[in-house]
Amino acid sequence: MSNEQRTAPRFEVELPGLVGTNDDPEYVDMVLQNLSLGGCFITTDCPEAPGAVLDLLFRLPGVHDLSVTARGRVCWIKNDSMGNPEGMGVQFVSLAASQMDKLKRYLTGFLDTDSA
Repeated sequence: MSNEQRTAPRFEVELPGLVGTNDDPEYVDMVLQNLSLGGCFITTDCPEAPGAVLDLLFRLPGVHDLSVTARGRVCWIKNDSMGNPEGMGVQFVSLAASQMDKLKRYLTGFLDTDSA
C-alpha cells in the first residue's frame, strides 16, 4: 500500500503480540513494526497471502491494562532484496470502538503511559 492510500499516519513501534488466522486458530508470536489507526506492519518470514484475515492481540507499551484486539486483512507482502519475505501490511477491518479509543489515545499522545 503506498503512502497515498493511507488515511492515517503510521508511527514506528516495536510491539510484541499474537496473531491467529481462521485456518489456524492457534496464536503465534508477532512483532508490529509500525502502527496507525488504520493498520500495521507485522514482521514475519512467513506472511499470510494478501486477502487473508488475521486476529491480532497486542499490548500498548507502558500501560498494564491496555491491550488491543483487532481483526485485520493482509493487504501486501514486503520482500527483501533477495526475494525473501520480511513481513506483511495489515489493514484493520474490525476494531471495537473501545479498542479504537485506546489506540487513538496512545497514538496521539493523550494517554499518559507513566501513570499506569
